[in-house]
Amino acid sequence: MDSDNQITPIQQMYSYMSDKQEEEAIEYLKNNPSIVGYSSSFTGSWLHAASRYGLMKLIDYLIGIGFDINLVSGIEQATAINNAVCATDILDRATFVRELLNRGANPNISRTILSALNPRHGEEDEGLELVRILVEEGGADVNRVYDVYGDPNNTFTAVEWAEAFGRPKIAAYLRSQGAIDRPPQPAPPPPTKKKRKS
Repeated sequence: MDSDNQITPIQQMYSYMSDKQEEEAIEYLKNNPSIVGYSSSFTGSWLHAASRYGLMKLIDYLIGIGFDINLVSGIEQATAINNAVCATDILDRATFVRELLNRGANPNISRTILSALNPRHGEEDEGLELVRILVEEGGADVNRVYDVYGDPNNTFTAVEWAEAFGRPKIAAYLRSQGAIDRPPQPAPPPPTKKKRKS
């Protein structure tokens, strides 16, 4: 094999993970300690990637060597549990999310509850099951106010998000758990124009 076709250690690690070869991934990290701290600005740390692929043995290994289960990383500023809720290739997301909660994952750190009710991450009944787990077993705050990517003038609650995405069962469930409707929010002020100096 010529050097142009060799894969990097990072690519090899992702290959093991996407192929769900957990034992190989763990051994590879043990034998390549220089990549243990790798974190992509897009996908986050190995812990985030392992959560996305549903690799609990790898997650346990990473926690065992010092990774924080609630580390916020990646472009979405997500945690491992948030990535698990969003994952589309985990066969039993409910069980996996419970396992992460059992390991100390906190659903209130990132936008985990919102991810559970996002239509691109599954049908409403599956989202409802995940929201129930996050609220009843994980203590997710049903009245938390979220901003849109740091914009304090553009905020919403999980109920408002559920209604915006046509998730009436989830909105009703959240209300049954104490979520309250906020009064209509004032429109953000228009941008001010700077006066030109003459």
